[in-house]
Parts: sequence; C-alpha cells; structure tokens
Amino acid sequence: MKQLLSIILLILLSSSAPAVDTDGVWVPCKILQCKLNRLYFDVGEESRVFAGYRAVVIHKKDTVWSGVIERAFEGVAISEPIAKLPEIKSVSAFVQTAPVDSHAVLIIGTAMMPPATNAQPVRALDGMSARTKGLVDSVIIRDYADNQSMQVDFQTGKIDGVLTCQAESFSDPTVRVESTPANFVAAMIPKASSAINRRMLLTSSLIARFDTSIARGLFDGSDIRYLSRLSASPDSARWYAFDPERGRRMLRQEVDRSAEIRIYAPSRELRKIAGYFADLLARDQYKSRLVESWEECDFSLAFIPADPRDLQATYQAILRRLGPESSAVVELGPSLREVSALLQNAGVAKDSLQQQHDLQTAEQILISDLGCYPLFRPRVYFVSHREIRGSIFNADGGIDPAGLMRVRPINGSGPR
Repeated sequence: MKQLLSIILLILLSSSAPAVDTDGVWVPCKILQCKLNRLYFDVGEESRVFAGYRAVVIHKKDTVWSGVIERAFEGVAISEPIAKLPEIKSVSAFVQTAPVDSHAVLIIGTAMMPPATNAQPVRALDGMSARTKGLVDSVIIRDYADNQSMQVDFQTGKIDGVLTCQAESFSDPTVRVESTPANFVAAMIPKASSAINRRMLLTSSLIARFDTSIARGLFDGSDIRYLSRLSASPDSARWYAFDPERGRRMLRQEVDRSAEIRIYAPSRELRKIAGYFADLLARDQYKSRLVESWEECDFSLAFIPADPRDLQATYQAILRRLGPESSAVVELGPSLREVSALLQNAGVAKDSLQQQHDLQTAEQILISDLGCYPLFRPRVYFVSHREIRGSIFNADGGIDPAGLMRVRPINGSGPR
C-alpha cells in the first residue's frame, strides 16, 4: 500500500513538479486553511506532520506548492512561503511523514525519590498506586545523585522528562513543554505520640519560622512551587504567615531544650528541607538530628498520595500517618475524631458545597490544631522535542506512553 501511494504521488507530481525525495512514507492530509505561511491541518492529521520533511499541495493533477515544513506543532505547520492557493476544498496535500515507534520508551529523570520508592519507581508517577503496572516496560526512571546533572541531561534531550519540585521552562520555540502535577505532595507531619510534641506546637512553630524565599538556596537556585493548603489555590494565604518571633514563642511553650528533636526525611530533596528546619532549631539552642526511620522520629517530611479530585483520600492518608499509637495522644482525641467525622460526612454528602465545606474544615483542623502542613507538590515535566509526538498525559494526569510516537529520522534528514 505504501509503495502504491508513492507511485500515485509520483504520477500526480510528474507535470511541472520539482524533484521530491520519495524516501519514507507519503500520506494524504486534509488542509483546513492556509494563512500567513501556515498550513492548518484537520484534527488528528497534524500528528503526521514533522519539521524537516517535505510536503506538496496538489490542485487536480497540478502541483501548486512544494516545500519543506520548517516547524510543526499541534494543528499547524509553518512552512516556506506559499503563494495564494486555490479554494481549500479543491486542493489536497501529501506530506512525507516519518516512521514512528508507537511503543517508544519514556525516560524520566528524578533526584528526589526515596530508596524505598526507587524499588518501584513508576508508582511515584501515578500517585504511588498499582495503576501503573502496564507502564513498567514503557517508562524508565533514571535516578540522579544531584539535580544539576539531571538538568543538563534534560536540557540536552538525553532524557524525555523530569520529576521535580522545581519550575521548568524552555526558551526554544521548537520544544513543547507539557507538565502535570504529580499525584503526591511533600508534607510535614508530626508524630502524635511524640512526648516533646504533645500539642503539635513543634511543627506549627517551624512553619511560622519557615521563610519560603529560601527555596532557591535549598533547590540549587531554582524556583519551587510551594503549597499552603490543598483545598485552595497554590497562591492562597498561609495558615501561619512567616513570623519567626511568634514561632519561637510557640516552640518555647512546651518543648524542653534539653530534649533531642528527631526528624525523618526519606529522600534527598526532603532532607534539604529537614536540614533547614534543623538549622532553625539549632539557632535557638535545640538539639536535633535526622533519623533513618519513621518509628524513631518526632516529626517527618513525607510524600503523601494526593489526588486533587479526591482530597478526602489525601486527608485520610495524613490522618493515618498522624494517627494515635498510645495513650499519650489522648489530648489530641477530640481533634482527631472531628477530622475523621468531617471526612466521613464529606464522603456521603450529596451537596457539593457541603462536601467542600467539610473538607476545608478538616484541613483547617489538620493544619492549625494537629500541625500537618503540605509543603510542595512535585510535577512531572515532559519536553516534547521534534522527534517525539503524541499524547503524553492521560485524563487522570498519569503518563500515557501508549499515545506516544517517537520519530525515526529518514536517511539523516528530518527531525533530530
């Protein structure tokens, strides 16, 4: 069929047509319009059009234009200058398309995965759930010891994307950047049974003293997207505004300076934040250290599964991590029970406004009374260079390599 199409195309181009490289595959594409040197293709047709490949426009049996596609992106191909075409309905286009690999493998880099997650790395890209079993052969997670080397590979195209808490951008107009929030958030969660953190003043005081402007220093000089709460926009006001003096007063209400405050952070990125909190404590003569397990800590920095469409599940996950372990948490009982009741009510509420109110109230108690704070939500950034086309993310925000096409260059020409 491909050979027949090439033969038909050559016949159509035989009169007054310039020489056309017949290597590769030629396919017909429907043109919607031609405007300002742009050929606009029908929905779905643009997936066959790639920069660097030839195209011809035919009216009846005559070639009215032949040239090279300079740039291609969704729905549009920017080409060499095109003279006024006959009525669009009367012309047809053939484009030299590239062979594609519909089973292409995505390479995602990250410098933030904890060791336990690296054992099953793909889970972290889809809410740490079992829904990604089918992606294991299509997504490769490349673990980096530092963010800078990962960024070099990302910017030079050695990897297709990154999982990071930093903001990514490209100035190259030929590169399309797509991103989706990871289905988990980094959060600070106190341990309810910790003797030195009975009223959760430890974590609340640290948040009051947490200057988010230091993010650039903690994350290799790059921007980072902080969260103050999950039930509102990322730009919402913090529950505890930056107020170091207030934080110190809160810390001294109950915490014994002779006690050692233990912090658990399971990944390199989280340990950067943990180190900053430890430094805050040291400034007020509190001893602190990082520990290797959640069982040893007074509070932890952890990744919590989070789906923006299912905040109830997120708060339940925080509640389970916070949950009572001994009689030492009796004082927290009313708040814990209230959050649990609000989440149950939200689960059965038929009125969306009532459900939203219950969830926001539950989050307020988790933050203001129980000291649980979302810190930031990582994102998956995928950079679509010219050799990669297709739908990267599915409707659920997960990576969908099934819709991916990786272009194979033809005889050294075409996309790079």
